[in-house]
Amino acid sequence: MRISSVPQQGPAIELPSAAKWLLVLIMAVTANLFILSLSIDVFSMSRSYYDQEFEKLGTTELTGLTAEELGGVSDMIIGYLKGQEPEFQFEVERNGRQVQLFNDREQTHMVDVLVLFQLNGRIKMIAIAAFALSAFVALQLSRDRALLYRGLIGAGVLGIAAAGFLLLLITIDFTKYFTLFHELFFDNDLWLLNPKTDLLIVILQEQFFVDIAIRIFGLYIGLNVVLVTIGTIFLRSSKRAGRFRRA
Repeated sequence: MRISSVPQQGPAIELPSAAKWLLVLIMAVTANLFILSLSIDVFSMSRSYYDQEFEKLGTTELTGLTAEELGGVSDMIIGYLKGQEPEFQFEVERNGRQVQLFNDREQTHMVDVLVLFQLNGRIKMIAIAAFALSAFVALQLSRDRALLYRGLIGAGVLGIAAAGFLLLLITIDFTKYFTLFHELFFDNDLWLLNPKTDLLIVILQEQFFVDIAIRIFGLYIGLNVVLVTIGTIFLRSSKRAGRFRRA
């Protein structure tokens, strides 16, 4: 009877100390970018969040739209940001005729916003791919699980520190830093909307963005705490196992 042999793994690659730290840094940064991108999507694409905010802020009374119409606007916005809607527009019936809610300025601005969300999606995909490649090098080529665990811890610490700093800034003066964000990421002034002529700024008030920023960073911090916890537990476990084997 012939027994097939199990393929043996080749020798582990011994990485220089600088390469190990670089690998940990790459895993920390890419895991962090993925979590931030994911946190942005979770609330930006959440119909329940829009509904809660509209009720909280009295958006129905401010806009003259019914709750059902606002729900339709929410679905349109989310669908547009996901690339499922061909244009940023919603129609309601008034006095027996269809009325479009959003003007050219609002629509053109939302084209710019869509570009940012598309960039966010690409960052998420690139980040998870880069993290997976780095983890493969650590686990399969170097066979050093501690590198992966340190990468997770690094990602968590980096994320908690960054989110804490940003939360401090928006708590001090949200309007100032929200304006700075627009000045950095938009090359025009279309984001300067007039509540008297532009319904979008009445539907999506500044407080809407204050609340969503707090939720995004809250989730971001929570997920990074999970990374630190997982990384720390497994790193300590691997160190204990290493001491046990040497004993």
